[in-house]
Amino acid sequence: YACITHLDHQIGRLIMALIEHEVYDDTVILFTADHGEELCDHHMFRKSRPYDGSCHIPLIVSAGKNVPLDLCPNSVCHNVTELRDIMPTLIDIAGGQIPDSVDGKSLVPLMASPDDPSRFIRPWLHGEHSYGEFSNHWIVTETDKYIWHSETGEEQYFELSEDPHELTDRIAEPAVQKRISELRGYLIRSLKGRPEQFTDGTVLISGRPYPPTLL
Repeated sequence: YACITHLDHQIGRLIMALIEHEVYDDTVILFTADHGEELCDHHMFRKSRPYDGSCHIPLIVSAGKNVPLDLCPNSVCHNVTELRDIMPTLIDIAGGQIPDSVDGKSLVPLMASPDDPSRFIRPWLHGEHSYGEFSNHWIVTETDKYIWHSETGEEQYFELSEDPHELTDRIAEPAVQKRISELRGYLIRSLKGRPEQFTDGTVLISGRPYPPTLL
C-alpha cells in the first residue's frame, strides 16, 4: 500500500506540472507496469510466476481534449495486449510510421471500439520466464490460460472467465482436453526453432536449460 500511495503522489505531481505548463489538454498519458507482485496469490510474492498476480498488469490510456484520438472514455477492453504494443501505439497516436520490424501492434483500433471483436489484435499471447526449476511458459487468451513448466514438464490449465484467481487447475479434466491440446499447440508453434529446443515441432520437451544470461 505504501508503494501504491507513493506512485499515486508522483503521478499527481506529473499531472499538475502538465496543467501548470498548459499542455495537459494536448497530452496522452499511458500508464502501465512491467510486472505484478502477486502479494500472496498462491502463497507467493514478487514476480516470475505465470499466474495473473505476476503477469496481468494495468494498461490505462487517457487523452487530453485537444488530442485527435477516437477514444471511448470510461471503457474496458478485454483483448490480450502486451508491453511490445506500447511503442507502436504511441507512434500511431503521434501520426508516425510504425516500422515493419516492430513486433507489437497498435492499440488505437481498440480505443474507439473496445468491445468490437473484429478490432481485436490477437487471439492469444505467449509469455515466459526463466526462473530455475520454476521456469515457465504460458499461453493466455481472453478467457483461459495454459501453463507449461519447462524444467519439470508440469502443466496447468485455468478457465479465467470462471476462475479469475486461478484457484482450480483443470488440467486433468476430460471435458477440456481438446481445448488444452489447442493451447499446447499454440505454445509448440511459438517455441519451434528456439535454440533451447523446447520442442521438436510436435511435442514439448522438458528439462531444456535456458542459456546463461548476462547481467
